[in-house]
This record gives sequence, C-alpha cells and structure tokens, in this order.
Amino acid sequence: MQAESAGVTPFQFWFTWSTVFSKTAKGREEVIRRVAGLNMRERSVLIMLDGIKRLDRLLTAMPKEELGRIVDHLAKKELIQVSAVAEQIPDDVCDATIAAFQEQEAASSPLKTAYLEDLEKLREVKDFMTSTAHTYLGLLSADLIHRIERAKDAPQLMAVVGQWYIALRDSKHGHRFASGFMEKTLATLRGETQYSFSAGSEA
Repeated sequence: MQAESAGVTPFQFWFTWSTVFSKTAKGREEVIRRVAGLNMRERSVLIMLDGIKRLDRLLTAMPKEELGRIVDHLAKKELIQVSAVAEQIPDDVCDATIAAFQEQEAASSPLKTAYLEDLEKLREVKDFMTSTAHTYLGLLSADLIHRIERAKDAPQLMAVVGQWYIALRDSKHGHRFASGFMEKTLATLRGETQYSFSAGSEA
C-alpha cells in the first residue's frame, strides 16, 4: 500500500457519504447463501445497504475509513450498486437497523451480555422467525431457516436476526412488517420484554 502523502486523504473513494446504495441481485443472493467469503463486518454492511439509507447513516456503526473500504470492496464484487432512490427511511427504523448490526457485533464478542435463557421462549422466537421466513421468502428461506434452527441460544440466534430482517425487508410482502418483527425479536432475545409470538403474527 502506498504511503499517505501530506495533505492527501489516504484512500480516495469514488462515492460520497450522501450516496444511497442498494444490493444487486447478486448481493441479495449473498445475504441468503453466504458464498462470497465476506467477513462479519463486510456482511453486516451489505445487509444494511438497502437502497433507502444514505451511506453516512452507517457511520455510527464503524469508522469512516473502514466503512468506505468495505463499500468499495462490495461494489467491486458487484454485490451493491448506486441507487437512484432518495432516502425515505425514518430515523427510528434506521436506528433499529444499526442496532441489529451492533447486536451481531456483541454476539461475536467474548464478553457477551446475559440474553434470554428461557428455552421454551427461545423456541417460540425461532418458530416465529422460521414461520415468517417461510411465509414471505418461500423457497429462498431454506438456508436462512437452517441457520435459525442451528442457533443453540439467544446470542447465536441474535447473530441471524440481521440476515432474517433484511431478507424480509427485501421481500414483496414482508417489508411491511420487517421492522416491527425485528424490534420485538431483539427485545425478547435481550431479555428486555416478553412478546407474544403467535404464528403469522403481524403485530
């Protein structure tokens, strides 16, 4: 890597921080199948780039230089593209998306927070996630459902929530409920409250 010249940014990005990126068809497939060899932070950024949020909305999740390099990497792999859609996402939804990323970070940390320990309630959450995935994603839900079922505890399941959320958000009908689903799922897995997870619930 070339040394930084005086007064010159170390890495000149080809995009601005007001750019809105969306996933390509290849990127949406990567969210489900995980075949591109992305690390956790690259995958998290891919999940959060939904064609609605400006790039600078993600700067609360990681440093600018790191985010820029990840976005550049994802674009070169043809997983994301510049979107013509203006930002329309409400602040609370944006914050919830960032929260999902931060929960994934926490789940991978050796210093884990005490999450939900009730195995029956955990089973309810998993059933809810698999049911909604099957309902709104159809055949594309198979790999996601497998990952949900492999989770043995709340922290492991928390690491799948971001993937589940964005898959629902990108679906034709599930996008209407994705944010609400994620909010109550995260709150329950963190042990903050006990929501009802009835099959097919859209509350």
